[in-house]
Amino acid sequence: MKTINNEAFFGLFIHMMKGDNDDIIDWPFDGKVFITVKNRDLNRLQPENFHDTIVTSSDSVAFERPVLYRNEVGIGHPDFIRVNALYSAGFVKYPPNDILVIKVHAICTGGDE
Repeated sequence: MKTINNEAFFGLFIHMMKGDNDDIIDWPFDGKVFITVKNRDLNRLQPENFHDTIVTSSDSVAFERPVLYRNEVGIGHPDFIRVNALYSAGFVKYPPNDILVIKVHAICTGGDE
């Protein structure tokens, strides 16, 4: 959470984590990370999801091969989405279930896809 001009924002950061297939990936990770916050308001005729894309950078330590459980350095946005918008735009339904649904999809564009 971050406050900018008296408005609360929800931050979102991506961290590379150790995985079973790390040996077949070219490091640093080269690709795109697609983020979608699902709009759960079924009462809207056309509920719109919130989308963002992070393009990796080979000079960022955030995309180096993880040595421990996950890289300490992540990449993202401290001001990803306004907290008020999460409720007013239907991303979080409160009550009865105060749940935020975020889908993350990464595509490797390096030599080994």
